[in-house]
Parts: sequence; structure tokens; C-alpha cells
Amino acid sequence: MSFFRRRLALFMTVLPVACYAYACSSDDPSPPLSEEDAGTDGGGTKDEEDSSSPVDSGGKIDSGNGDAGDAGDAGDDGGVVLECLGNPLTADGGSPDAGVVIPFASLKAIATGLFLDGPQFIDDGTDAGAIVYSEVTAQRIVRNGPDGGARVVLRATGEGNLPIGNAHVDNFIYTTLARETGGGGGILRMLVDGGSPTGFDGGPANSPNDAVASSKGFIYFTDPNWQAGGPSTGVYRMAPDGGVTTITTFNGGLANRADGIALTKDGTTLYVGLFDQRTIRKYTVDANGAATYAADFAFVPANNPTGIAVDIAGNLWIAENVDDATEGLIEIVSPAGKKWGEIPFPDSKPTGIAFGGADNKTAYITTERGIGNVDGTLYVLPTRCAGVR
Repeated sequence: MSFFRRRLALFMTVLPVACYAYACSSDDPSPPLSEEDAGTDGGGTKDEEDSSSPVDSGGKIDSGNGDAGDAGDAGDDGGVVLECLGNPLTADGGSPDAGVVIPFASLKAIATGLFLDGPQFIDDGTDAGAIVYSEVTAQRIVRNGPDGGARVVLRATGEGNLPIGNAHVDNFIYTTLARETGGGGGILRMLVDGGSPTGFDGGPANSPNDAVASSKGFIYFTDPNWQAGGPSTGVYRMAPDGGVTTITTFNGGLANRADGIALTKDGTTLYVGLFDQRTIRKYTVDANGAATYAADFAFVPANNPTGIAVDIAGNLWIAENVDDATEGLIEIVSPAGKKWGEIPFPDSKPTGIAFGGADNKTAYITTERGIGNVDGTLYVLPTRCAGVR
């Protein structure tokens, strides 16, 4: 997600940094707010090593990421190999020399809202599951059914608290929160129905942004410092007990803004997108959840990477946009860096992408346009290859 500085002018007031209304107590002050169905048919520097002691939650995670050391992306499961062999955008895995362009018209719009971001499919106790996302400028976290129906506002985050990324651990949703005015960001944890909210301090992070959960209960998140525009950005890890560890910091300011983030199926590789550098950085994750810089990914995105998802074959689905322009695309790339194809967005910016549905073969894509009160859309696209969630 890239919460552009130009959007800050839209906010009406500048609020002091204060204790979040939900963070001061684990009691649930208000139930989720039901709304009518919103569905629609419309169409660097050297990295610092994470040296924290291992912490294991002992719980099961719905992220779909196996423990570090498990048989991974597509290698040891014959069904996975056959299902996702080759280009995930073609029926037979073949890849045209020019790559595949999926028409924008192939996407279906299922919901709209104010600057959507942070899509995350969850198990909510129903057979179908649900898609959770943030309405950033409306300062609320929303849950919809897989088809966009049954809209519920899980929680309003309060004035000045911008919800952005979402991750799912057991029966909890973790949402990164940035302050309108920068600084004082944190992470909100709540039950999948919006209850029992608890706030966690973001530690050294300034403006927490995109997030992903591991099978050991760690939340990895980025801090591009969009709101404050300061000189330092970074990547962080929150342990199940709420402690935050720095994985790496970048002192290049605007040149090193870490944004999108994703884990492979086996949980051993963490991908981080550097927005302005148009670079995807790879980190190796050990059995204790510590992440260390490994290499820059072989593929250079055409535009600024703002969201990343990974399928079970290890292909990267990279949401990209151009700062100060109302357009973008999603590029689909193999683990070796070969581009399979793209999905153009001619009049909106993709902010995030997540896989979900009954078989994890639906891509959920959030967007923003920055041109009106209803300037974000949630799209769905059926996929041949199941995704990691």
C-alpha cells in the first residue's frame, strides 16, 4: 500500500498523538456495525540482522504459510506441481513470448469504499469465509462475504488512526495503524467478528503499513513513513507477545520506502517491495522467525511496488502504481524472475492483493483513485493456481 503524501491534504484536522480509544483496554466498547450490502456489479543500506530470541505461539495460523523448514512452494507435492506448472495465467501453463495481458474487463467489482487496502481472506466460522480490508481514509476495517455481500464494519479505528494492512492469526485479525500526522503508529488486534480489541505499540516503527502473518504467530510489517516523510523507514516483526523487533532499517528516506510484503508458502522467504527503487528485496526466515537479507529479487517491476502476494508455486503477484498518476498494474512473475504477464488498471491504482475463496483460487484486489468520496474498489479474479494466505 502506498498512502501518498498528497492524500494528507484531504484530512480536515490535525490531531495530537494520543492513546487509541481501543488500546487502553482489552474490553470491547462497541460491537461491529452492520451496514447494507456494498456489493456491486460495476465494472540501501546494509540490513541489520534480527537477533531476537525465538518465540513460538504454539497456535495454528490461517496464513497458509508452513513452518520454516517444511516442504515448500511447489516442490514436494505432486498435485501442486501439476496444478501450477508453468504460467499461472494460461490454462495449460504455456507462456507466449510477449507474455499474457489479462484485460481489466476480466475483473469483477464486488465492493466500493474510501481508499481500499490490506485485503486478507479469513476463516470467520462460516463455510464460505470472508474477505477483510481497510477503508483507509474512512478509518474503518470492513468484512464482506466472498462475493462482496454481507458487509459489516468490524471496527472504526477512531479519528487520526489510519487502518492499512491486515493479517490473520487463529481467530484474530491484526491491522496496522498509521497516524494521520505521522508517529505513534501501532497494531490493532481483534477477533474476526470485531470484538475484544487490543492495541499494541509499533515499537520503533513510525507508520506501520502492509503486514503478513507467519505460521509461528509473527506479524511482519513494513513502515514506509508515508505520513511523517522522515529519513528512516524499515521492516519489522511483531512477536505473539506484542514485542517488536527491527529486521532492517533504510536511511535513504524517500529512496528506500518499504511497502508491500509477503511470505512464501513454506514461510522461509520474505519479500519486501521498495516503492521508489522499484525493487523487490528477499529475506531468509529461519525456524525461529528471524529474517535476514538474502538478495534483491531478479525481476525489476515496471512501476512502484505497493502490494505483493505469492501463490503456491512461488509466483509473485505484484501490485504496482505510479505516484501522482491514476493508473497501475499487477505483474505476475515466476520465482526465478520471469514475467508471466500483467493486469492493467487504466483508471485506478491497485494497492493490495490477496488470495482466498473456498480453494484459494480467487485473487482479491483493492484499489484507490484519489478522485472522489467513493474512490476505492474491491475486485475479484479467478485464478488457475491457488494462492498463499
